[in-house]
Amino acid sequence: MQDTERQRLGLQSMQKYRDFLAFPDRLRQTKNTTSLDRQLKEEQLRLRGAEPVAYMAGIATVPEPWPEMEPGVDSVLLATDGSKIDEHPYEGGPSAGAAFAAFRGQGMDTDDEPLTAKIRVCGKASSNRGEALALYAGMKACRHVQHLSVLIDSQVTMQGVTARFKGQFRPAHTANLDLFDACAALLRERQDKEGFTFEWTKVKSHENDTPAEHERADKLAGEAAELPLPSNHLELLEPAYKLSYKGSLLDDNDIKSALKACREEDAARALPAHLMHLVSSKLNHKLIRQVTGGWLGYAVSELLLRAKFGATAGVRNQARFQPVPGAGFTCPHCRSPIVRVVGAPPNDTLHGVQWLAHCLHDCTHALLSNPRAEIQSICDDWMSCFAELKIQLTKAVDFPEVEEQDCEIFYLDLSGLFAQNSHLQCEIHVFSTKELVQLFENLRPHLTTIFVAADKGLEAARTRMLGFAH
Repeated sequence: MQDTERQRLGLQSMQKYRDFLAFPDRLRQTKNTTSLDRQLKEEQLRLRGAEPVAYMAGIATVPEPWPEMEPGVDSVLLATDGSKIDEHPYEGGPSAGAAFAAFRGQGMDTDDEPLTAKIRVCGKASSNRGEALALYAGMKACRHVQHLSVLIDSQVTMQGVTARFKGQFRPAHTANLDLFDACAALLRERQDKEGFTFEWTKVKSHENDTPAEHERADKLAGEAAELPLPSNHLELLEPAYKLSYKGSLLDDNDIKSALKACREEDAARALPAHLMHLVSSKLNHKLIRQVTGGWLGYAVSELLLRAKFGATAGVRNQARFQPVPGAGFTCPHCRSPIVRVVGAPPNDTLHGVQWLAHCLHDCTHALLSNPRAEIQSICDDWMSCFAELKIQLTKAVDFPEVEEQDCEIFYLDLSGLFAQNSHLQCEIHVFSTKELVQLFENLRPHLTTIFVAADKGLEAARTRMLGFAH
């Protein structure tokens, strides 16, 4: 090695040079991978000419131990929350965090300096995992507190922990089963202690009446999602969480989803652009088949099938849609734009799928918006019998990505398509596919009015509505 090169690497002395040459042998002799990783980082830092402490200053690669409530505290109000961001500010890619704020006594009125913790979620970056981790960390911190009250905004976590506490298993909870089991174990531990109590309250986040204690936890969870990933994060995970696909860590439930996604990608390549949403992973294809595959009456089945594949006479006269170069088309009823499907050829005509989707969900003309308002009212009344879920009428192409689907919103495409999270909502809130079938039967008169407007025009729809009035 040239003297200039040895000087650049900081190997001026013969002893340092010998140590440098001997380092690969030390690596080969090392059996402990944790020690190997540490030695390698130390050598990398030494070659940069910087001290390890100085180089790592301000970067918490190994997280601090979770805090615990000090002895002598009799009662605690615990607020927990999880958060997910799409892009980590330094690492890139999605990231999730968990946090809790443990208020001694009854809340902020009795404790303005609560015990808090911010924890970066290792493994799959999902808000549901963050919620479950926050509850577990908070309960563990307060395991010796006699009276524990919890504020939580995740119905999924509450249902999952309750099921595991009762010894039940639901396939939909598989992704976070380890944390649900851990929380259930802490609940049993409290149950076995004489005089110990536990209660939790479901709160709504980001509302005017959200408790200030939970807002504090929500803010901390957002900050936790931006924490650096611990350098030993794989060591903190169970083996089932160490498989990765396209750079993302998968749990055992996600392996099936990943394989299914591969098959869907292959199938989607053969489909035209306007039908791509029918094989999207954002949809719950099993529930769609159960609802539309045999229970529905013929009249409703025909309408939904036509909507899925665009069977309508309303697109025969393409001139009335006034194409906008490079943008899309103009609705002849409400004059609002119909955006061109992503991936469609620039000279493509308006397909029936787009036209029916626009009429069913977006057209603002009164002859279409009024039936849609009636449909929304029927949906709201129907859902009120089962849960406080909100039914959101939206096109399938506009459904959020799976990880962003709100567990308190039931996404419904009026062509009979449901979001991926809908099956879990059916399980949690106990409404069946037959009851969804009955919902669509109740919607049939108003769906038919919209189809008449799409097929034959506004006058035909007006005549139909006047017939109802008489």
